[in-house]
Amino acid sequence: MLKIAVLSAAAGALLAFALSPACLRWLHGLLASRSPPLPEDAVADVAIVLGYALFRDGSPTQPLKGRVAAGVDLLLRGRARHLLFSGAHPGGVVARRSEANVMRELAEELFMTNNQTNRNRHRTDCTDPDDDDGNVEWKKVQDRLYEEDASTSTYENALFSLDICRQHGWTTLLVVTSPFHQVRSELVFRRLVNTVASSHGAAAGAASSSTAGGTDWGLPTIKVYMARTAFVPHSGYFLPVFDRIVDLWDWARELLALVYYFAKDRI
Repeated sequence: MLKIAVLSAAAGALLAFALSPACLRWLHGLLASRSPPLPEDAVADVAIVLGYALFRDGSPTQPLKGRVAAGVDLLLRGRARHLLFSGAHPGGVVARRSEANVMRELAEELFMTNNQTNRNRHRTDCTDPDDDDGNVEWKKVQDRLYEEDASTSTYENALFSLDICRQHGWTTLLVVTSPFHQVRSELVFRRLVNTVASSHGAAAGAASSSTAGGTDWGLPTIKVYMARTAFVPHSGYFLPVFDRIVDLWDWARELLALVYYFAKDRI
């Protein structure tokens, strides 16, 4: 009985540690990208924000909010010229909205909030309270937001997003996702870019040197970078302990997904 009690106590302590915010942040960080970030003097053609699960009513979960906020911040700081939101309808009983559509709506809210803050500050500092420069900037931003709402997996996120990049001639890509999802996402994007580049062979190299905009998405000139994002824990699952369990499941499921993608030769 004493042995069972000791083992039970040890297991409980281990589980409590695994569900602690510090441990979860560390575990998720283990799967974050270690590749060089986008150079400080460079601007990405597009930041591709990858989707994540929605609540049953179609509202965004906290990790998804974190991804969108990171993408919006990149555009506001001039680190990316466009935002592409990638993710289809998650299926099941979730309200009939795609992840891409929900992300775009959230991004628009964030932009409008930032816009209003800037306008209020401008009116405080400026003698002309009717100056409407903020709205002009917002109209410019609207034309920089794109949706890809057909993908149902990380592989399809990359496949369909890269096709959109080809259509627009975008060659410097900044992928935005949660830390636990970065390694697999980066491997998939790079694998697809390299696979198509190889299939083009010598002809692709010749096209790369003769096409000023690098409009062929499969050419070696495509560059994929991973945005550095913070760990955003779940909230809203009835009790805080359930939030932490979902955080832990995200990490464990990602390990399984890495094994699966390796077996399917996708990374």
